[in-house]
Amino acid sequence: MRVVSLVSMPVESKVLLLKELGYFSDGTYVLDASGQKVYDKYINEPIQISNMAIFPGDPVLLDDNPLSIIHYLEEYERSVEAEQIMAKIRIHAQEIEDILTRGIDERRVREVKRQHSIITRIKKRLTVLFS
Repeated sequence: MRVVSLVSMPVESKVLLLKELGYFSDGTYVLDASGQKVYDKYINEPIQISNMAIFPGDPVLLDDNPLSIIHYLEEYERSVEAEQIMAKIRIHAQEIEDILTRGIDERRVREVKRQHSIITRIKKRLTVLFS
């Protein structure tokens, strides 16, 4: 994740940046396409252009207070970990499919059971992550 400071950026540049991202500003607050104030999803306060922070996502606009940033980083970390786990599940599912299409023998049965065990553990981790 690359960090770029918006603190010293002129307001006009921030407004141009917001427009590129599909947002607007009345000079004080960040506004959505319909002209409504955009609220920080963690503290439920309108985001001011003077203290906005932009993070990877759709993009994610937040107030630059520590609480919002910590919540965002925790969510971001969980989503990255979940993506990595899902990639492993896809790989293991493909391996199982390959084993099954080549025919079954004792060695392959053990391999399928091993893969099933791995997938079960991964699913449990996902359940813990998203509960």
